[in-house]
Amino acid sequence: MFTQYCGVLPTSCIFKMVFSCSKLRTSRYLSCIIVAIVILTLCNLTHGQACSSCTRVNDCSCKCSDGRVIDISALGKKSGGPKFTYTQPSSSLPWEFAFNPCYKFSDDYCKNVVSCQRATDKTSSYPLGTAESATWQSDGTKVTYTSIGTDGVTRTSVLTLQCDPLGQPSAPTYQAKGEDFATPAQYDYELKSICACPDGCKSSGGGGGGGLSFGSILCILFVVLVFVYIVGGMVFMKVVKKAEGKEVVPNVNFWMELPNYIKDGFLFVKNGCKGDSNYGSM
Repeated sequence: MFTQYCGVLPTSCIFKMVFSCSKLRTSRYLSCIIVAIVILTLCNLTHGQACSSCTRVNDCSCKCSDGRVIDISALGKKSGGPKFTYTQPSSSLPWEFAFNPCYKFSDDYCKNVVSCQRATDKTSSYPLGTAESATWQSDGTKVTYTSIGTDGVTRTSVLTLQCDPLGQPSAPTYQAKGEDFATPAQYDYELKSICACPDGCKSSGGGGGGGLSFGSILCILFVVLVFVYIVGGMVFMKVVKKAEGKEVVPNVNFWMELPNYIKDGFLFVKNGCKGDSNYGSM
């Protein structure tokens, strides 16, 4: 729902919305402020991280046209084997896959690769891509690696990246999907992480780390402020004002009308931040 707004609304539209609402009575104006904050926050979490054009910088990163960088170096291990050890995507197929973003690893089955395929009985194995072969898709959502095995077959690993603004570099969500039978010799992986977001992870040399994302900070601040407002307000109303029942809730009338106020705000935004007679008369 919010993605459509993020894709078409300039920031000036949000400010225009707040300015137009300033002509309304106080409760309506506050509702517009809330809607503006909600839209800006959700844009950051759901759409604002998009990268329209990403140019390869190195094996681990690409640079967006606006200067932001997608850097997945924190998702791989420089030494000590693959970050994501051998897993079997399908119990009906006798193959296991290991993967290590950015950095090459070697074991008893593959040498100097980022991805390796081995049989579950460990009798055969194939390299599925080298770090230096990394090719970034133009929007920064996929990285492709290739290798040529001793059998002369070129095999490809495709890593699909999903931006998770609320995630931590040390806790990505990983899935080995196995061979894509629609494209022979292609093997698919998925990683969901804050490091898949533009400027989500600053280069840390691999292995994790990193602080809270902007989206995480916004959410934490919002929860804390709401908690303090509600609990503190209820204590004040109860102890100082001697309120009872629903009147204990601070500004109870405002909160009861808030859904209608927010609806008004979203209708204004949906209308392209153009006022009409109905909105202006509220």
